[in-house]
Amino acid sequence: MAEGKLRTVYFHFPFIGAGSAIAAESVECAGEQGQAHFWSMVDRLYETDADITKDSVKDEAGMIDGIDTDAFAACLTSGRHTTTWQLDRARGEAMGVNSTPTIFLTYVEPDGQEQLLQFGGGQEFGQFSKIIDAILERISE
Repeated sequence: MAEGKLRTVYFHFPFIGAGSAIAAESVECAGEQGQAHFWSMVDRLYETDADITKDSVKDEAGMIDGIDTDAFAACLTSGRHTTTWQLDRARGEAMGVNSTPTIFLTYVEPDGQEQLLQFGGGQEFGQFSKIIDAILERISE
C-alpha cells in the first residue's frame, strides 16, 4: 500500500434473495455510464424501502441525471454483470463477510506490517472517524 494513498474498492455481496442480485447488476449497469452514475445508483438503492425488482431499478435509474435509460435497460436485460457480483460474493465469503455493508480498512504499521480491520454492518461515521484518526496517529509516529 503506497504511503499517503487512500483507495475505495467496492464489492457486491448480494445475499437477500433475487433483489440483491438485481441491485448489484443495476449498479454495474449504471457504472457503465460513469463512476458518478455508479455511486448515484448505490445511494438510491440503499435509500429505498421498496422491493428491488428489474422494474424498480429502471425507475431509480430514470431519476439519475444524465443516465441513458435505454442503455441501462439493455444492460440490465443482458445479464452481462452476473459474473461480476458472483465473483465478488465468492471473494467476500472467502474473506469471512456475512453482512452488508462490510468495510475493510488496511494500513501499514511503522514496522512495515500490514494490518487489516473488518467491520460488519452499518457503522456511524463518527465511529469510523475515531478509528481512522487513531490509525493515522499511530502510523505517523
